Amino acid sequence: MIRTAKSQVRVLQARTHEVQSLVLINDWGIAERLWTELLMGCKTPLFELNFLEELWGIKADRLEVEGWSLSRHWHQFVLIQAEVEIVLARRQI
Repeated sequence: MIRTAKSQVRVLQARTHEVQSLVLINDWGIAERLWTELLMGCKTPLFELNFLEELWGIKADRLEVEGWSLSRHWHQFVLIQAEVEIVLARRQI
């Protein structure tokens, strides 16, 4: 499950770089659509990893990836998600 999530994250990283370029050359309506699609892709591996705790009792704050616990990665993702949502909301005003 961890291997699958890591593979999904690699794909999402590449997609994120593509989306960054598209956002720079398109209007905010397209940026919002791209964000929605990317957000759904991001949530899938996070939910799969969440099952580790439920199925096998693995604690997210004890599982480290590149020096950060899974909990810290999750919190960082939530902060990034909130920041993007704020920027998009400001653009709609």
